[in-house]
Amino acid sequence: MKKFNVNKQQGILVFVIVFLACISGRTTGLENKTFGVGIIIGEPTGLSFKTWTSEISAIDAALAWSFENKSRLYVQIGFLKHNFEKIKNLPFYYGVGTRLKIVQDDNTSLGIRGAAGIEYIFDTEPMEVFFELCPVLDIIPQTDMEISGGIGLRYYFKL
Repeated sequence: MKKFNVNKQQGILVFVIVFLACISGRTTGLENKTFGVGIIIGEPTGLSFKTWTSEISAIDAALAWSFENKSRLYVQIGFLKHNFEKIKNLPFYYGVGTRLKIVQDDNTSLGIRGAAGIEYIFDTEPMEVFFELCPVLDIIPQTDMEISGGIGLRYYFKL
């Protein structure tokens, strides 16, 4: 496969463009929606964020670190769809997004990140617990495939 040589600034620029494309699809009328902040433990480990854009869709993100390959920073954002048909408080979700990983030796990787998971949404508290597995296809600086995922907890605030 052909390898692409991309510097850190070019990788960050591509990530920002994908990030802006994801948030530009937000629906209007979000006054009653909530914004979740929490933690994710696994690959990566760090802060987790989520905002609902409709009754079944959301944008999630993480600002974390990876224990793989001496990574310094791991940033991801994705668009998720939720399926509430089986159990109201236990939806299955899936989606796609992007992941930027900055490594100590200035090897920045940018990839497409899939997501599949399940979450439990509490009735009495503005919280959720989630578990996810995510295949990642790095495309910059070279093509590489890996699986990430973890468990997490988010607390929701009113916007």
